[in-house]
Amino acid sequence: MSDLTADQLSEPKLDRPEAVEFQFVREPAQFKPSRNGRPAKLSTRLFIELCRRIEFGKSVLDGCFELDISYKTAWVHINRRPAFARRYRQAQEIAKAREREEDLKRLGQAVQEDWRVAAWRLERRWPAEFALRRVDRDDPQAAQPVGDRVPFETLIEDARIAAEVALQRPPGLPPAT
Repeated sequence: MSDLTADQLSEPKLDRPEAVEFQFVREPAQFKPSRNGRPAKLSTRLFIELCRRIEFGKSVLDGCFELDISYKTAWVHINRRPAFARRYRQAQEIAKAREREEDLKRLGQAVQEDWRVAAWRLERRWPAEFALRRVDRDDPQAAQPVGDRVPFETLIEDARIAAEVALQRPPGLPPAT
């Protein structure tokens, strides 16, 4: 220990450096990852290769099979490691963008032969951009009752017509159960 007084310890003097001795009870511990134990089944390098295959259109199942990884192991690592989850979502977005570009390219080629097949695919795959009318498949209000927006008289008329059809079934329809 040095011969410093309490006043000297409480007020440091910045203009002249003084030697102060510290006594450590023990050295501070530094974290070192353990090299003991089993290595992870899915390494970062292997996961990046899996994501690359997903980006090029493979499914997770096919990518796991090609890389000799258990499907369950892949999902365990994706769910436990946030960095893996972010990279997996990014791979999915890239795959979707690549698929869209390929569909647009096929549409350009199919116009020369029959444009209807490619147009149907675009309309079903991206209805918000290519459908002729508005489609809300993910809208939670789409399944809500419409009784407050449809006049009551219209609902009564529709119910009456449905009852008539149920009584007088058109030929060829199977009997009601």
